[in-house]
Amino acid sequence: MTSLWVLIKGFGIIGVSAFGGGATMIKLIQETFVEKYNIINATEFANILGVTFLFPGLTGVKLAAIIGFKSGGILGAMSAIIALNIPGILLALIGYTFILANKNTSLVSKGIMAMGFAAIAMLASALVDLIRPNISNSVSWIAILLTLILFILVSFFNVPAILALIIFLISFVVFV
Repeated sequence: MTSLWVLIKGFGIIGVSAFGGGATMIKLIQETFVEKYNIINATEFANILGVTFLFPGLTGVKLAAIIGFKSGGILGAMSAIIALNIPGILLALIGYTFILANKNTSLVSKGIMAMGFAAIAMLASALVDLIRPNISNSVSWIAILLTLILFILVSFFNVPAILALIIFLISFVVFV
């Protein structure tokens, strides 16, 4: 059983440093709890991440809850959720006040744009890390193709995400 301090410290640091939101958070959670503290392995992380996508809510919060619960029961889950969210809430309130006061400056506009691109890079990095174990475990190319089709349907053809996800899940069960 992991100490609560490790959960609070790990998720607290992520809560302070995950600029860019959920996309960044996924990568930081993976680095912290898979690679640094070895609380879960890469396969468990991919499975937990997949489970979080099945349910509504913020992915980072659900990851914190599940990793915290796995490590320290209900107290671990609550500690992880609180540690993850309090820093971001406080920073958001401070940042929002600053942005309102300086919304017409070039620095603020460029900073917001930079964070958007940084979030994309962090999400791409997390996706690559999630794909690697599946390819090395000989997941069929059909699964990869179905994943690509899901991405294209939602991103380029504006198919509602829930509809595309249902089609994807049915296709995955039938063909993989």
